[in-house]
Amino acid sequence: MICIAERQHSSAWHAGFLAMLPRIQKNARFAFRNLPPEEREEAVAEVLANAWRAYARLAELGRLNLAYPTVLARYGIVRVYDGRRVGNRLSGDEVLSAHAQSCHSWIGADRHRAFAAPSFLQPDPAGIGCRESGLF
Repeated sequence: MICIAERQHSSAWHAGFLAMLPRIQKNARFAFRNLPPEEREEAVAEVLANAWRAYARLAELGRLNLAYPTVLARYGIVRVYDGRRVGNRLSGDEVLSAHAQSCHSWIGADRHRAFAAPSFLQPDPAGIGCRESGLF
């Protein structure tokens, strides 16, 4: 038997996120102000996607009282600087993966120099989050 899941009406939390959207965009544009226009727009869009995902998760948990636009923006900015994109898995073994290149300091890692994070957002130099394997 096929069971059809009912869709929850979520316009209440959508409206809350839309109210925060201008402030999140402003923070993201400021954080990426030194990027070329096309890369800046991509980075800002990625920040918005990360912020939306975090807000949706807070709504799911019933913790919207913890959602603030500057915190969501900072979360999204840090995720973009770290190379974590919404909907993509990080692969430490794939040569073309930006995550693997930054973790293993491969030659191709230079192409991501434009996304150099400010000092307070720098990742741990020990490579926390990078999958360790005996291959590298």
